[in-house]
Amino acid sequence: DDIQSEGRGGEECYELAMEALQNAKRVEKEDEERQSAEQFEAMKRAHEKQNARLSRKTKTSSVAAVESNNKNSNRAAGVAVVRTIVNQTRKKRKNDGHTTTLDATNNLSINQEDPTAVKNNKEKSAKEWKHIALMHLEEAAYHHGHPASLVRLGNMALDEAKQSSTNSTTTNGISINDIIGSNETEASDFHADIEKTRSMEAAPVERAALLYKLAGNRGSAEGWFNLGHLLWNGHSTPTTNTLHPNKEASLESFWKAINLGDMDAMYFVGVQYLWADDNEDCGDLINKQNDDIATVRKRLEGLGLVETAAKLGHGGALHHLALLNRNGDEELKIAPCDDNKFKDILDKAADAGDTDALFLRAHCLLNGEDGYNRDPAMALGGFLEAAEGGHADAAVSAGAMLHRGGFGGTVQRDRRRAFELYQEAAELGSIEGWRNLVSCYALGEGVPRCEETAKYIARTMLKEESSDDS
Repeated sequence: DDIQSEGRGGEECYELAMEALQNAKRVEKEDEERQSAEQFEAMKRAHEKQNARLSRKTKTSSVAAVESNNKNSNRAAGVAVVRTIVNQTRKKRKNDGHTTTLDATNNLSINQEDPTAVKNNKEKSAKEWKHIALMHLEEAAYHHGHPASLVRLGNMALDEAKQSSTNSTTTNGISINDIIGSNETEASDFHADIEKTRSMEAAPVERAALLYKLAGNRGSAEGWFNLGHLLWNGHSTPTTNTLHPNKEASLESFWKAINLGDMDAMYFVGVQYLWADDNEDCGDLINKQNDDIATVRKRLEGLGLVETAAKLGHGGALHHLALLNRNGDEELKIAPCDDNKFKDILDKAADAGDTDALFLRAHCLLNGEDGYNRDPAMALGGFLEAAEGGHADAAVSAGAMLHRGGFGGTVQRDRRRAFELYQEAAELGSIEGWRNLVSCYALGEGVPRCEETAKYIARTMLKEESSDDS
């Protein structure tokens, strides 16, 4: 049922929803920490029992003292690793449909296997906070037409679709073609379209598309961008192909976002135009004339879009321009630039916070190339900044530098911090991060030595890789 407005505006409802989602995230993290600690303790007890069966020898006092000193740090590191394994396992289970979902009636439900379903009696559970957030979002979107809330509900519907195997391409007479087919004109009756979304509970992909379009029609560049992204990639589940890609309709949506000043859309479309000949999926669509002159014109148009996004400060566009100018492009009459120009553009991209640019600049600083003087300390800072932004390779590189130390006395060895960075990389899905964690535990570098934990990680997280290599 709809919740009453109570005099609140759309923006206030949206802010309340965001606050509730933050609370849900906090409670989930606390639940995750608790479960990780419990799993680690269970794993440790199992190892102790196994070791007791294998050997009944009495430990010497010196060995016992060392183990006592290492106990706290070993537990903390072990809990951290188990937490990461839990995260990775949850991601895999999400792909199999075992996680929190929005059910057909827009009520939140949690699979009984999900450990976050354990309720803390002292406060609301994550499930309850998410339901509160959902009610506020629906009030903001359905009663006030709040664009950001419409986009957020679209994102939630798409998350639901990723976890569902019951999607269909048509529901209650409403198909994806009905939604994208009227892209040319703004919806004439907002409330009628809202009722459409409420009749599409069993088709979350279509619901997401319509919500994005409604947000776009109300001036949201993000709504048009998200619709364009959905239509560009399509959507499928392990059992069904619910939405085939529609590049033409996607480009229409992206251009609407561009006309509203969206830098991400400018960059995305610009790159597609620049490299259309290398993209079999959309080359013919972008270059309908299919001749060399038209190709160059379209590439120049793409270059213009990327340059516009770069002038507006888009880090990805600046990074792309740095590489394009460094390598040159004969067809676009771009000569390979000198070190100074490359460095100037790459610095702007990195300063804009683009993690790929930060990683590349750090690499140049570490090796003293492409216009950069060798500066390992600055390189480490760049790797760390990129790692904070979620760049897994940067986390591994920073960890490797700290693990080794030295570099002419500019980097102090810190294997404990290196271990933590490998942990972050692993949490981002890096196989190299997991390998390094195994090595740290096996050798006792940055963490108390524990061969059992090393074997556990290898068996749990590197199993698929081992089977692929064999």
